[in-house]
Amino acid sequence: MKMIVDYSSQTCSFRPGPSMSSFGTSCAAMNGIDMAVIERAEEFIRLAARGDDLVLACTGLTEQEELEVEAADEIARMFLELDLPDPATEECQTVRVMLESIVTGS
Repeated sequence: MKMIVDYSSQTCSFRPGPSMSSFGTSCAAMNGIDMAVIERAEEFIRLAARGDDLVLACTGLTEQEELEVEAADEIARMFLELDLPDPATEECQTVRVMLESIVTGS
């Protein structure tokens, strides 16, 4: 069974089975969503149509995300290495300065 539906400028064809495209990504593109987001969504559509593991596909990080995770990990390790004074003392300002130096890298 083939049925054609006209959504103004978008023509769709309905057939049994998985789809290799999405009207949602077309709508997103027409409404100004960043093309990187649309391309990623279309990649997931293709993966799902092939029966690939979408959870595994979601666990991959971009190079920028990997750099951010590494930086956050380094900050956390530096924080754990601090010899922090007792919070009941007046050294709290010193702690603030120590933490700011870790986060800012100075």
